[in-house]
Amino acid sequence: MYPCRGCRVSIREIAKKAKRPRSESVEVSCIQADPHQRDVPVGYAEANLEIPWEDPKNLEVHSPAEILATDLPSPFAEIVQAIADYSETPPALGVCSCLGVLSTALQRRFEVQTDPDHLEPLSLYLLAAMPPGDRKSGVLRAFRMPLDEWEAAERDRLLPASRQRSAEIEAARTRIQSLKKQAAQASEEGSRRDFIREAVELEGGIPDRIELPVLTTSDATPEALAKLLAAQGERLGVISDEGGIFQNLAGRYCGKGEANLDLALKAYDGGRVRVDRAGADPIDLRKPAIAFLQCVQPSVVQDAVGNPQFSGRGLIQRFLYFMPESRLGFRELLTRPLQQEPMRQWGAVVQKLLSLPVETNEGHQAARRIELSPQAYQRWKTFQREVEVWMRPGGVWHHETGWASKLPGAVARVAAVLHAGCEVHDGLSPDLALIGDQVMMAACNLGRKLSSHALVAFGGVIGGHAGRKAVEILSWCRRERLQAFTVRDLVRGMNGGRALRGDREDLFSESLEILVEANWIRPQARDETRKKGRPSQGYLVHPKILCAADNADKNDKTPARVSGRGFLSAMSALSARVESVDEAVPF
Repeated sequence: MYPCRGCRVSIREIAKKAKRPRSESVEVSCIQADPHQRDVPVGYAEANLEIPWEDPKNLEVHSPAEILATDLPSPFAEIVQAIADYSETPPALGVCSCLGVLSTALQRRFEVQTDPDHLEPLSLYLLAAMPPGDRKSGVLRAFRMPLDEWEAAERDRLLPASRQRSAEIEAARTRIQSLKKQAAQASEEGSRRDFIREAVELEGGIPDRIELPVLTTSDATPEALAKLLAAQGERLGVISDEGGIFQNLAGRYCGKGEANLDLALKAYDGGRVRVDRAGADPIDLRKPAIAFLQCVQPSVVQDAVGNPQFSGRGLIQRFLYFMPESRLGFRELLTRPLQQEPMRQWGAVVQKLLSLPVETNEGHQAARRIELSPQAYQRWKTFQREVEVWMRPGGVWHHETGWASKLPGAVARVAAVLHAGCEVHDGLSPDLALIGDQVMMAACNLGRKLSSHALVAFGGVIGGHAGRKAVEILSWCRRERLQAFTVRDLVRGMNGGRALRGDREDLFSESLEILVEANWIRPQARDETRKKGRPSQGYLVHPKILCAADNADKNDKTPARVSGRGFLSAMSALSARVESVDEAVPF
């Protein structure tokens, strides 16, 4: 028996929690003081007095940690600050661009050893998001300029030899076709064999083409990426301020719209990829490397994070996210000269990195190894254990362990690219010196800041997609002024009062787990005495939910709804409604 539809708390359960005999009558009445108040049993509060509520944890990340130019070692701190001052953009955008360009120049040339039996390539997947008009393109152009200049100079240098080699190959193939035709027309067996032998010898001696260098691309299909990697020593940078590569990976040019992620997933750690297509030669990539540097609008990040194939197969978990606060509306808009000395040093470092000799092993490129100093290793190991704690039940990354588990490796990569850049700046070879403690400390501190940025990218709430649902559940509880509910009520309440087929209670299991761990709700024991149907799990709601609802309604009687489309949209829709709430609530 239920005394009301709002709280769904049975009289028998109230008596049990109040430790009264079942035979003793329990008074149940409804609160009518507030016309918006749901019917609530009088025994509800009494039944829960013996189990005090702990303060709930905030689920939302209202602003990520500020990333500064000084988070990078010299000379990169000066370079980032110079471009940030000139463009009046957050230094985080420059930090992201700096790391992306360094990764593009260093991948497949070096790798970092974190443990005795583990090596990390230097490919970084970086994604920065800022609104339109925030000068993303200008900052990205300034940082990638040395790549473009080196590529243009090398293409001019190699172009005559490339044309000569192409002519030789074409002449050889024409001669081979002629020999095959003569062999087919020869009447004598000996002549036919001579023609075939000469054709085979010529075909085996055809030299490889001299490929003109392509360091980066901005928009390519997965098939085109594979061809470019095969032609460019299996390394490539995907640098863009539009983010079209995500639509390509999602299957924009595929008739079925299915995502083609194998290459992007394997290239993160150098996994072997073989591409076989009808009517084309197979492409065998032994150890592909791609550096992603995407400076895009927030909607691109929301679409990527919300793509179930991207999240389900681990693509979005491979990215480091930079989500700085925009400076639009607060810029001075003064004409400042761009400091030339930092830009000169930046160009020199990138050019030197690109000019480093590439070692080979049995005809294949072999990355040189960068090792950690004992102090740097201990600092990195401490950070790795710190992240491990974040993934425990109740931890900030418990519900998105895929991203957190890759963070220590990504931090080691960041430390390695910074170390290599610093060593080359000082005229030394990166693999002849160990990564120092100061560089590793900078990388670990940056990793901690990037954790808060990733939370914003995953919707601004702890737990990613499940966390966003959790915030919606709390908004529903506040809107309906619930003190308790069952999962069946939740499914129907979140679906406009309609039941889904089978009620699908599993849809909210992870979100409810997040709320329980954060002390916003508390599970009730199932009422196993019910005769009909399977009992639905019930939950009690923290009293602060009603406090937040009452305080918010003093200024606004309109129920607030969280759309779940991400941190920015949720905060803009709800910030005006909760300014009067004194207690920390996640909506």
